[in-house]
Amino acid sequence: MFNQGDPVRYPVAAKSAKSTLDRDDDDIREWYDRIMKGEDVLVDIGTCAFSDVTATGLKHDLLSPLSPITPPREIIDVVRLFRRRLSQLNSDETVYFRQVGRTLGYRPDELFCRRCVELPQYFEVLQFHRNKRAHRGAEVTKASLCALAGVVLGILELSADEWTDPEQLRDEAEKALAWASDHASREGPQDGVRLRKTEAELAQAKMELRELQAKGPQSRTVPNSDPDTVKGALTNAKAHITKKVNEAKDEVERRLEQIGDAIASLRSEVLDAQEQGQPAGEEEADASVAPNRRRPMLTGAQAKTKLAAACRRMRDTQGVDISANVFQPWIVEEAVDCAANGKMDRIEDWWNLSVVQGKAPDEQVQMRKQLQMPDVESWMMAIYRRVERRSERT
Repeated sequence: MFNQGDPVRYPVAAKSAKSTLDRDDDDIREWYDRIMKGEDVLVDIGTCAFSDVTATGLKHDLLSPLSPITPPREIIDVVRLFRRRLSQLNSDETVYFRQVGRTLGYRPDELFCRRCVELPQYFEVLQFHRNKRAHRGAEVTKASLCALAGVVLGILELSADEWTDPEQLRDEAEKALAWASDHASREGPQDGVRLRKTEAELAQAKMELRELQAKGPQSRTVPNSDPDTVKGALTNAKAHITKKVNEAKDEVERRLEQIGDAIASLRSEVLDAQEQGQPAGEEEADASVAPNRRRPMLTGAQAKTKLAAACRRMRDTQGVDISANVFQPWIVEEAVDCAANGKMDRIEDWWNLSVVQGKAPDEQVQMRKQLQMPDVESWMMAIYRRVERRSERT
């Protein structure tokens, strides 16, 4: 587990004696180390997932009781758990962990089935990257760092809210993804070639200027326009580089915005128009259907991602200030917590949230107007009803 007292140390530039490739390798390995400090968190998630899925298999008379297992301590221990053959009750047949959800009749898009199928794959990849970190000879790149960060975020997306505290690990993975993407964007091949060409032109102009200045009085034999021409070339080259630097900075800013969206999509499916336009009574109708026929459940992280996207849309399309936005993060935080405890089934439950009750009268008026917009209230409450319950995950 993380030591909360440890100072956060970001990768810094190595000594100039090192090549650029060496510096990149050191920085990437440092990001690997920072992410893998959260190995205990990942092991806890894998262990809880295995216990939860096998308990469901026992509950529904699919699996025979399991023999006692040694609690996993490393990623490889979790990988071995997921690779085990599980004996079926009253049968000589066996199933793997990844098959339990489908065997019990869950749809592929349901959270339980996704845990069965995706988590073993994630942990196999995670073990591969852990080996990269352990062996200095193994190649690490910005692309492999993105893959590692993405895998970690995928695992956290599928973990139940009460299994562990993943916030610091999530923060490290998001920062690593942002760092790798940012540095990769600065090294785009076409931009790099153009920048090197500009730098060469500037160096040539400087050299010509120095040569003219070194000639001293002899420079009078040179047409008066020549020094001005060289100086003009130098000025133009500098202006060109400044322009390219500014364009690169703008591009980095755009990339960082895109990274935020990419991180969100790694944790949850994109909030689509079909979901937003769901009829108000659909969730209520779902309540009478068998558990494995309802709409897929969401982890708290998945629900927050969807509602954060709605917050941005409400701000951008309706001009709603954050303090009066029904999807603002501090309302969502409290609402998701209540939903996970089964206390967010009706719109009245939402209005009774302490953070909503504490809003100023004019802000509450704005919130009512938002909830009266077509499908907003029904979509919002449908999300909260789908949040995975802490007391009854299966």
